[in-house]
Amino acid sequence: MNKSTSGYNRTGIKPVFSVDSIVTLYSRELPRGYEHKGERHDFWELLYVNRGRIGLNVDELSFSLKPGELIVYPPDSFHSSDGRPLREDSSVAIVSFVCSWKGLQRLGKRVTAPDASQKERLKRVMLAGKRVFEPLDPADSVKGMGLKPDADPIDLQIIKNELELLLISLASGRSQNAPAKNNQTNLEDGLAAKIDAYLRDNMDRKLTVSEISSAFGVSPSYVQQVVKSRFGSGTVARLNQLRLEEAKRLIRESSLNFTQIADRLGFGSVHYFSRLFRKKTGMSPSEYSSSIVWEE
Repeated sequence: MNKSTSGYNRTGIKPVFSVDSIVTLYSRELPRGYEHKGERHDFWELLYVNRGRIGLNVDELSFSLKPGELIVYPPDSFHSSDGRPLREDSSVAIVSFVCSWKGLQRLGKRVTAPDASQKERLKRVMLAGKRVFEPLDPADSVKGMGLKPDADPIDLQIIKNELELLLISLASGRSQNAPAKNNQTNLEDGLAAKIDAYLRDNMDRKLTVSEISSAFGVSPSYVQQVVKSRFGSGTVARLNQLRLEEAKRLIRESSLNFTQIADRLGFGSVHYFSRLFRKKTGMSPSEYSSSIVWEE
């Protein structure tokens, strides 16, 4: 018992584990056909799929990840997509870090579907990382990231605490692997894919849920239910997400200016496009354009 001078007992807290350092922390857009020839390193790496389906090889194992799933590579495991090029544009979040906790081995080489609270923790890690880290000069002999000159130590503490809490909750089994699908789920997945294709084909104009439901012979409420279940958002939000994904592709690959992109994708005005882009990505279209060299 540790008794303070005020007469109260004080219980010491010994940390279960600690994330000792961050190696890399970034979001990345992966174009269709992308292949990663593979690498091996002496630190942990977490990969979360935001969009698209990712095929991976980790040592002797093969995995397929869909949006909303993550995998953690243990140190010294060889991971690649060699021979499994992406079939669609994809987006991933990657966090690599140093940690010596043996309990983390429970996560190694296993696909996990984090719940909403765990996704929120990862989101806070990524947003804080965007505020404090920047790529090192390519001319430097050291790979990875460095701190921005104005990096706030509080953001580093947020990254450390949120990442540790995320890893503890994942390793403790509080999130569940994706359940086996029944026939109804397969039917809904098929309809969701068709709705998504319809949204992609009609991004340049205003769409209503009633119009979409008529196109597939189902009720508007069922359309909303299927889209919410598959993509975690309403139909309008999903349409805007697809528009923003296409906007990022056009910024990367075309010579169109922001006004032309906003017009082509049915945003109505470049001001609305810019506000929505910043709200959803944390940066303006101009800032995203400047970040492409790092992300690619």
